[in-house]
Amino acid sequence: MKKTTPHWLAIGVLAVLLLSGIYKVVVVGNTGGLANDGRTKVMLTAAERQAVLAEMRHLLLASQGVIEALANDDKVAVNSAAGAVGSAAVSTMDFSLRAKLPLSFKKLGFATHQAFDEIADMATADAPAKLILLKLASTMKNCIACHESYQLSLRAMESEQRGRVVRDSRRWSGPPTPITLKVLCQVPARHCCFVQLIDSSSNS
Repeated sequence: MKKTTPHWLAIGVLAVLLLSGIYKVVVVGNTGGLANDGRTKVMLTAAERQAVLAEMRHLLLASQGVIEALANDDKVAVNSAAGAVGSAAVSTMDFSLRAKLPLSFKKLGFATHQAFDEIADMATADAPAKLILLKLASTMKNCIACHESYQLSLRAMESEQRGRVVRDSRRWSGPPTPITLKVLCQVPARHCCFVQLIDSSSNS
């Protein structure tokens, strides 16, 4: 009779690795400890960070649009502004980016998009403006909770590259030093050309 223990052991190891991966993707995300202000760092690439910030700006614009439409007693405009950032907008986010966001971050985001669906439905049903405003005020608490809990941070490599660019720009931010370019060419043409950069200010 053949022993099957090694096979079950391999299956068990694979199952543990699979569950660990699922837990990482669904629950933890790509976090990097706490920032100086106590918020949790969400480590993203520069492009991913811009994508999340763009979504946040869309939510802010939608909120402003709802308020302005209610002030003008225009429920059709309320529906349009809120519907633009409803649940359908979630499907446009890249899966790899979504996997990097912690579960609580995702919950806040999904709840916010669903709330805008409800605001659009309330406008279609001609609900009182005060009720819609109260719903919007409650929805924006999700935005506050997210900003209070998380910081969108660049990955270490990209952060260092950005820091290096800033330091270099500061180093060369002063008035340019006059440079004299002198080219000395040798004959025949196959020989190398020599370029000397002479700081003319040093001769003054």
